Amino acid sequence: MQRSLTLVAIAAGACAAPLLPPPPRPPPSPPARVAPSSRPSARPAVPAPEAKPPERPARAPTGEIGTAHPLVVEQVAKDGGWVVFCQARSDGNGDGKVAAELGPGGKLGGDALTRYFARGAGPGEAIDDLLAHDDSGRWVVIARGGSVSLVDTDGGAETNLTALGLDARSDALAFRSHRAVAFDAVGSRLAYLRGEGKDTRVIVRVLSTGGETALDPGAPEVWRLELDATGRFVIVQTLIDDTNRDKKLTWPAPLRKEPRPCRGPVASYDAHLGRGDEPVVRLLPVDGGKTETVPGFVTTLGPGVVVREPPSRLVLRKNGKTEELTGDKCGARVMLVDHEREQLLVACTKPKGRPKLELVSSGKAVALDADVAHQSRDQTDAAASRWFALYPGNDTKLLDLASRRLIGLTPGDVVLASFGSRSLVRRKRALVLFDVESGAEHPLGGSVSPSLDSLSAPPLVMAAPIVVNLDEQKVVGTVAGRPLAMTPDGKVLVARGGDGDGAVLSVGPLVWQAPVAP
Repeated sequence: MQRSLTLVAIAAGACAAPLLPPPPRPPPSPPARVAPSSRPSARPAVPAPEAKPPERPARAPTGEIGTAHPLVVEQVAKDGGWVVFCQARSDGNGDGKVAAELGPGGKLGGDALTRYFARGAGPGEAIDDLLAHDDSGRWVVIARGGSVSLVDTDGGAETNLTALGLDARSDALAFRSHRAVAFDAVGSRLAYLRGEGKDTRVIVRVLSTGGETALDPGAPEVWRLELDATGRFVIVQTLIDDTNRDKKLTWPAPLRKEPRPCRGPVASYDAHLGRGDEPVVRLLPVDGGKTETVPGFVTTLGPGVVVREPPSRLVLRKNGKTEELTGDKCGARVMLVDHEREQLLVACTKPKGRPKLELVSSGKAVALDADVAHQSRDQTDAAASRWFALYPGNDTKLLDLASRRLIGLTPGDVVLASFGSRSLVRRKRALVLFDVESGAEHPLGGSVSPSLDSLSAPPLVMAAPIVVNLDEQKVVGTVAGRPLAMTPDGKVLVARGGDGDGAVLSVGPLVWQAPVAP
């Protein structure tokens, strides 16, 4: 699905998903188009990262996408320019009909589904997989016909990464990014793995020019890579020692031997626990500087790096100095990373009872009057805005990351999105605009669906079937059908042939619909 910031209810008392980014600035002029290069540059060609991705106009087509058959939408470009979906189009099992069924645990049955990539309107082209895409929706990495290509969807130009030596092997982890390709947060660079074993190199490609820099990971085996949120490093999980003593270096997750299968709307996970060797994190500066091995790595934080030192304290390493953020008695687990203000939201898991929350930064720790369900792992997602919703017990609170204070809402409220100083709140079946700074509330007309379907493309938010403009503080209109994605100009993707749920699949074709004014 689209990388929209929809609300995710993790559990009673757990944190919600990050809220919306601040108001967008006027879009900058687009960069000059340069044909991608197929050769790595002899010198580092990695400029300083941009502050944020450029704003792009919506590209949602007016025509139908796919065909009139059962389908599952997997990914949608933020600007609506392309859709990746799985669809059954032929009677493969010979029962006289084209149908796909949902069995126990969400397993798909009936006719086989094929994955399609549709750029604009039309039936789409069959592909093996979408390996990665940048946040803006312009760039995608697609596997098809035994080859992997980087595609510029603005004009269709392609670069064959397989011909450049891409290690396209995938692990069997479900709902995780591909191990060997990753875009940065602003859509200016692509990192990918070239070669295997001791010959592996991490390639950083500048998308605007096609220039490439090869970085040596300094390890006999690379398992996974990603570009950190600050744009300074490629974070590489390497295998160095035979920690499970099987006389070889083994990934912590199995190698995927077949193309990634299409999955139904009910999420299911494969368990791959306690396998392989223990990975070691190495930070590779994108400018080609010195590679660093970081035992206990948790996250980058502004210009620093956060590390967990035995037994459980968090420390910040910055400018050659080390500073304690939380002590052993806290047993901190990271809940959110605020790079802009260089602070972490952490849950102290060691004291008895539900973990209490704290905001910690260099030289300062602020205890918050909120707790969460027990946390067993770090959540290192970057804060998308100033506001973050929390649900301690039956309460609802907004955390202001700038002032480090909590703002209480009505118990049972669900914060759907925030923009500027306003938050859209679902209160039972009604919608309320809440001004965080003044505390004023403004009820909106209409009743929302009990399904909790919501999407956001700031400043527009959809709480099915209602579309709201938070900037103008008004209802824009309504859209019939279950929302699958949303563009910045308010168009909503729906399945014209019928909505899907946990029991049946949606039926195509897909269409983008504009809200109908009240």
